[in-house]
Amino acid sequence: MPRLGALLEQLASLPHRYLLFLDDLSLDPEDEAFHHLKALLEGSLEGPPENVLLLATSNRRHLVRRLGENPLPGEAPEAWDALQDTLALSERFGLVLTFPPLDKALYLKAVAHHLGRSLTPEEEGRALRFALERGFSGRVARQFAQTLL
Repeated sequence: MPRLGALLEQLASLPHRYLLFLDDLSLDPEDEAFHHLKALLEGSLEGPPENVLLLATSNRRHLVRRLGENPLPGEAPEAWDALQDTLALSERFGLVLTFPPLDKALYLKAVAHHLGRSLTPEEEGRALRFALERGFSGRVARQFAQTLL
């Protein structure tokens, strides 16, 4: 994060406007960088320069890693506070997109869409076997279609 601070300082002195895209954040709340980024996203005494817009993406589960180990309120105050701190960072993202798993028919339709044509019965069987190992999602449908191209 020190490099991010230096970059923001440099950009602040320039006459142009900048969009800084931070993709796929995955931070450990124990890491000092986590707290620097949280302050940057939440706003602190300084905040980002007026000519810089920060955009960040993350898979929420990368920010909140141990969901099964989360404390209950009142159980362990320090652990609860740490969890809330992490959740607060994940909530700084203004837009939340969820991608539920596809059912079999929609998955096969997605594969056909990526191919730009209908699937043969043999290809349907291969596509389903491919998904059984990886999950029924749009990303897996695209990956399978790429194996056929």
